[in-house]
Order: sequence, then C-alpha cells, then structure tokens
Amino acid sequence: CLVITTGLGAFAWASFSVNHLDIAPQYASALMGLSNTFASCTSFLSPALVIYFIRDGSLERWQHMFYVTMAVYLVGALFYWIFASGERQPWAPAAVNPDAESLSHLQRSRVV
Repeated sequence: CLVITTGLGAFAWASFSVNHLDIAPQYASALMGLSNTFASCTSFLSPALVIYFIRDGSLERWQHMFYVTMAVYLVGALFYWIFASGERQPWAPAAVNPDAESLSHLQRSRVV
C-alpha cells in the first residue's frame, strides 16, 4: 500500500513543484521556501511518531506505522488535488514590463 501511495503521490509532486510559478511568479521563491519549511516539519516529527508506535519492534507495530504514513501522505495528496489551483492570485499582480512603456513612447515619436 505504501508503494502505491508513494507512486500516486508523484502526481501531486509534479504539479506542486511548478504551482508556485503559476499562482505568483514574482513570489515563487518565497512561496517555495515557506512551503518547504512547513513540509520539513515531518522530518523532526517522524522520529517521535516512530518511537510512539514502535515500542516493542514487532511486525504488527511496523505495519501500523506504515499505515499512518500512507494515510498522511494520501490525505495530503487528496487535499492538494481537491483544493489546489493554478490561477494567479489577486495578491500577486502581473509583472509590468519596463520595456513596454519605452517601446510605445518610441513608436509615438516615430518620424514618418
């Protein structure tokens, strides 16, 4: 089950990686840093969860740990699939091209 969940999670990762550029190109680096900061919380929470679930090291306990991992991964991917959008956000206006104004000025002053 964990292998299937991880394989299907590739769909979420494929779109997550470029979604920051879609919703706010000017702030994509800051958004990626912020989202990776929250995502890294699992790296310091997972050892505590493993210690909690794997007290005696039995195979049954390890199965429970893998089921929890699968559930967290699947819920995250489903949440992203349902609620994620690639639309530009209102707080990220379109970038202004500085050359566009100077080009139009040159075109207006053109001698025929």
